[in-house]
Amino acid sequence: MKSEVVDVFISDAGEKPILTSGFKGTAILVAGGKSQRVVLAPVDGKRLSGSATVALPSQPKGVVQLTAPDGKTVQAKFD
Repeated sequence: MKSEVVDVFISDAGEKPILTSGFKGTAILVAGGKSQRVVLAPVDGKRLSGSATVALPSQPKGVVQLTAPDGKTVQAKFD
C-alpha cells in the first residue's frame, strides 16, 4: 500500500517510547526515482509526522534526521 504520510516513532535504548514534544525532523526518501523531502513535526506527543507530495512505497529508501529539544541530532539510513 502506498501513502504520502511519514510517521516516525522515537524510543530510548530500552525501547520505551519518548514523548516527541520539542523534536523536529526531516525525511529525505526516494519515490519514483526522485527524492522527496518531508518535514516532520510532533503529533499527539507520540510521533513525528509529515506528508510527501507523492505516494511513497511501503518500504521507502532514504534518510531521516531528527533534532532533539536540546539541539542534538541523529540520523538513520533506510536501504
